[in-house]
Amino acid sequence: MRYIFYILIILPSLLFGQTASFSADTIRFYNEKNSRTAIYDKIMEAEWKINGQTLHYGSKPISVITDNIIDTIFFRQFKNSKWDTLICNINKHTHYTFQYNECCGGFNISDETAKFIIGSVNFKIKNIDTKKLFLGTLGEAGIIVTSEFNDTLKPGCRSALSPNVYQLTFREIGICKDTVDCNEGTCLYEKGNEELNYEYSYKTIFLILNCLFLPLSNKPISVTYEQKSGKLEIE
Repeated sequence: MRYIFYILIILPSLLFGQTASFSADTIRFYNEKNSRTAIYDKIMEAEWKINGQTLHYGSKPISVITDNIIDTIFFRQFKNSKWDTLICNINKHTHYTFQYNECCGGFNISDETAKFIIGSVNFKIKNIDTKKLFLGTLGEAGIIVTSEFNDTLKPGCRSALSPNVYQLTFREIGICKDTVDCNEGTCLYEKGNEELNYEYSYKTIFLILNCLFLPLSNKPISVTYEQKSGKLEIE
């Protein structure tokens, strides 16, 4: 009977794997002379959907099974807003907490250490045409992607108060000939140069990827583009 008892304990973890849990902190506002009830009520409309489960500020935590594939979390700030799709990887057995960002709106996410998670991304290209120029961006920072080797990009030119959800893009770009020709820019990481190029301008020839990225660990997400076939992989 003792062996059967042990099997009953171990079997669920073998069949279903480990889980990650999510919760959303109750909002804390500063006490001011003017009432902020209306603002509070609006913010409390925020909603997440994770693997078919719904989470609100102050609601009970939810648990999901971890895996090694790209996941999606859906979020909307207000009940009449459109849903945002956030790509992530729920592969860590830990507890995550969503916290409202009073400075900029949206939210931050922290792990069980209570530290906000900083995103990073590895860009690489297979069968690259050296006559073409490719740019990967993470939030406000960008990097020219040149080969199959990992070109790791971390946040730059970003306010410390900004939410840790990032716009992730990958595109073929053209070099600007004049200011009229260019209306896009990024803070560019240049290999071998510790200083960012704050005024790098470009024009988009072909947008390959444009999504929102929610980091759930400090391990970089990987974006690989196979130029000949046009296949894009995120993992």
